[in-house]
Amino acid sequence: NGEVDVVAVYHSKATPEGIQRDARSELAGQYPDIFTKLKIVALTSEIPNGPVAVRKDLPPEVRAKLINSLVEFVRTPEGRAALNDLYNVTGLVPVDDSDYNSVQKVIKDLGKNIEEMVPGGITFYRKNIDTILEH
Repeated sequence: NGEVDVVAVYHSKATPEGIQRDARSELAGQYPDIFTKLKIVALTSEIPNGPVAVRKDLPPEVRAKLINSLVEFVRTPEGRAALNDLYNVTGLVPVDDSDYNSVQKVIKDLGKNIEEMVPGGITFYRKNIDTILEH
């Protein structure tokens, strides 16, 4: 959640990389100096986040049922409310690896590689799971 991330940075409990949205306006009443204490240093284009992932060996018919069930659930008022309450997310859409090309470009533009950004994690990820949905 953007507000939690921003408050953690405000109190020097976290570093600012990876904050997904500027939640300072929502916190200005509680932290009047937030705009002087916290500055935006860079913006990127939209970056997908919060993927729903499954193990690679999940049978295709189970994968399809899971995707359809989750997408249909979040199309209902109850599903939308549940997802919003849990994750501040309003929907899910099917994705594949190409949907993450923008992330790879940002990492490259920073002069980094994915292994530097997620040490050891990306190898496990690529070997064991597939991203199936994104919000």
